[in-house]
Amino acid sequence: MSSTLLFYGHFTASGSGATGLTVTTDISRITRSSSAVATHTTAGAATEITSPNSNGVYFFKITDADLTLYDYIAVFKTTGTCDQNRVPALYTPAPANVKQVNDLGVDGVGSTADPWGPV
Repeated sequence: MSSTLLFYGHFTASGSGATGLTVTTDISRITRSSSAVATHTTAGAATEITSPNSNGVYFFKITDADLTLYDYIAVFKTTGTCDQNRVPALYTPAPANVKQVNDLGVDGVGSTADPWGPV
C-alpha cells in the first residue's frame, strides 16, 4: 500500500531562517530487511513554507512510499547563501484521513491553494 510522506528541511543564514532559496531534495530508500540503499528521488523541487513562523522551512512530498518494506531519508540541498547547504531530513507520514491542508495557511495568508495536493 502506498503512503504519502512529507519531508521537511530547515536552512539558516547567520543563524536566522533562510528564505527565498532554490532547494532540491534527494531521497534514498532503505530496504528494512537488508539495509540496501536505492535512489528514490534526485533533485526534486522543494517548496518553501512561507507562513510567518516557518523561518526557512522547506518541504517535499512523495506519494508512493511503501512503509512495510522501506525507510526513507532525504537531503535538502541549495547553492544559495546559508549556513549549511546540505540538510538531512526524515519523513512525517501524512494521515490517511487528511484530504487537504489548506487551513494550515502554508503561504501565511490562508490561501486556498493546497501545496501538498490531495492526500
